[in-house]
Amino acid sequence: MQWGQWHDDYFGTLWLGWTSQGVARSHFSQPAAEELPSLSSLPSEWTQALADYGAGDPQALLRIPCDTRVGTPFQRQVWGQLRAIPFGETRSYGDIAKALDKPGASRAVGRANGSNPCLLLVPCHRVIDSQGGLGGFSAGLDLKRRLLRHEGLAFAD
Repeated sequence: MQWGQWHDDYFGTLWLGWTSQGVARSHFSQPAAEELPSLSSLPSEWTQALADYGAGDPQALLRIPCDTRVGTPFQRQVWGQLRAIPFGETRSYGDIAKALDKPGASRAVGRANGSNPCLLLVPCHRVIDSQGGLGGFSAGLDLKRRLLRHEGLAFAD
C-alpha cells in the first residue's frame, strides 16, 4: 500500500493509503508507523477532487475510487449505502438498515459504520442517531460537526 497526505486548513490533514484498486485506508491522524511503508504523492486527480470537495463541490469525493475489499459482504453493503448519502444530507443507522431490507440491523449498521476504512470518502460522518443527534465519529465529534457544517448542516450537541 502507498500512503500520501492532503492538508486543508479547515479539515486538517487527511492521510490516504491506496492499492491499485483505490483508497483502502484513510485517517485524520497519522497512521501507525507499521502502516506507513512508503510515503508518496497522492494522484493529482485525487488531490483535485479533495480540493473541490473543500471548495463545496458535492460530487467531488465520488471521483476517488475506494478499495473496500477488506470488509465483509455486509460491511461493504453498508459502506455502499454511505457513499449514496447525498452531500448535505444525513441518514440514521435505522434508515440504512431499512435501505438494506434489514430493519432490525441498526446496531450492526453502527458497527459497520464504525469500521469504515475510508473516512470522508465513505461519508460515515453523514450518519446520525435516531433522535437526530450526532452519534459518534472515530475522528472526533468536532471534526464531524465541521464536516456537516461544510455540507450545510449544523449540529449543536
